Amino acid sequence: MMKASGLSQKKAKRFLAVDLSSGIFEIVFMESLAGHYRLLAYDVRKISADAKENQKAAADFIQDFLKKNSVTEKDVVLNISDMDSVIIKNLTLPVLPEEEIRGAAKWQLKEDVPFDLDTASLDWQVIREFTDEEGVKKNDLIFVIAKKETIDDYLSVIYRCQLNPVGITIGSFSYSHLLKHLPQNPKVLAVLDIDYNDSTLGIYAGNKLNFVQRLPMSWEKIVRPLTDILVSEKGKIELSHEEAEELKNTFGIPLDEAQFGKDNVRATHILSLIRPLLEALVREIRFSFDYFISNLNGERPDLLYITGGGANLKNLDRYLNNELNMKVVFLSLPPGVEHQLPGQQNLNQEEQNRIISAIGAAMADSSGINLLPREVRTRRADLIQKISLRMVTMGAAAILFLMLLIVEFQIFDYSNRLKTAQIHLQTIRPIQLLLEEIQSKEKLMEKIQQNRIPGSGLLKAIAHATPGEVILDEMQFEQSKHSLILEGTILAIKEDAQALLTDFLEHLNVSAYVAQAGLVSSQRIGEAEKFEIKCVLPDR
Repeated sequence: MMKASGLSQKKAKRFLAVDLSSGIFEIVFMESLAGHYRLLAYDVRKISADAKENQKAAADFIQDFLKKNSVTEKDVVLNISDMDSVIIKNLTLPVLPEEEIRGAAKWQLKEDVPFDLDTASLDWQVIREFTDEEGVKKNDLIFVIAKKETIDDYLSVIYRCQLNPVGITIGSFSYSHLLKHLPQNPKVLAVLDIDYNDSTLGIYAGNKLNFVQRLPMSWEKIVRPLTDILVSEKGKIELSHEEAEELKNTFGIPLDEAQFGKDNVRATHILSLIRPLLEALVREIRFSFDYFISNLNGERPDLLYITGGGANLKNLDRYLNNELNMKVVFLSLPPGVEHQLPGQQNLNQEEQNRIISAIGAAMADSSGINLLPREVRTRRADLIQKISLRMVTMGAAAILFLMLLIVEFQIFDYSNRLKTAQIHLQTIRPIQLLLEEIQSKEKLMEKIQQNRIPGSGLLKAIAHATPGEVILDEMQFEQSKHSLILEGTILAIKEDAQALLTDFLEHLNVSAYVAQAGLVSSQRIGEAEKFEIKCVLPDR
């Protein structure tokens, strides 16, 4: 697969961005304006575990959204958040032409990619260029490889909804486009995305993704321990999944261990159930920062953004702030994105966390990652080329028609001028010789025009006069003799054939392009009537 050139710049002014990750479907309808974006509509839907494998569930979700919001636009950007089918890998390669990078990287990637590299969708970005100790120029690159079956599943859903995919990107790369529009970002920062089934930590330098690490944390993993046996003042209780999720949303991470939750559940017990997960999260974040510094020559991030549906866990930002000893804030939409929807106030932070990845994908430009298969991009390019060629052809035809009108107008204008000149020549005797010369030229033009019959008009007249049952086999046109001979066949019984032939002659005789039309011969051959007609054309 060829190196992608980034997400298409040919997106329409209004377009969709869709994230069909496991457990949660997200869709946003965006409008691209001068220098900023506007969120027109969005929806988020939680799905059951078995619905993940059901493409119909995803197609129904998209089609319901299109119908509900009266969306007629077809362009859509896909965002992949499911990390099970995606590999993101950092490599260092010599500076090579773009077309050779894939081949050079293939041997290094084959040990880390558990699926077929030849059919996979692959793209990359250059992180930095440097010269090593031996004076060789090299590039640090970050590669993303997606399993062919995953891409095919996504595209199958999109095609079922009769939409036009313009690009496929990855959640971690999508945040780069958001970060570019946020003011006063530090040089190095990190984004923790806690999704329904997965979490990823991305480290960004200059708002460009440099490193990605998958972490043992998710929305679902936070809820699962709370369904274990809990101790309360009423004794031991066991919460359902829905009750545990409600407890998570209202109670969050207890900062006051003396606090009581629903049904007098002690905060200390809740904290003991989720503490192993939180400690593992902090440990992996620290390890990722250390790995980035020691192995990729990076700097420690000065800021940690948290986002995703799982980031709505109450007090998570305060907990991470204390444990990591660094500034931790929610990732919010940049000022360049308007998000005041009709009939409601601005999006709150919880709503932003759920759809911000899809919005980042919608903001991707030509510098972004694009995993759209080459054959799909080629098909789209061919369609654009055909449309362009059609427009050029129509434009050329319009220009030729305009030129024809100009020529006709010039002929009319020159004819009027010639008539005026003739009047003046007849009244002004001193220039009689000039008049005679002009009259001589006029006679020459008349002789030339006498031998010219407008062919296009004649053909139109014959086509208009010819009945549908009449087949013209041969036409002999002699302009100098002002004659036209038509030979043809009528597939009908004799009586009907004679009537059709008579009707044909009548139509020819009333035409302005035929002075007289007469039947030369008519002969019955089998089931057909053969005929020959001679037309005398007017002397123009």
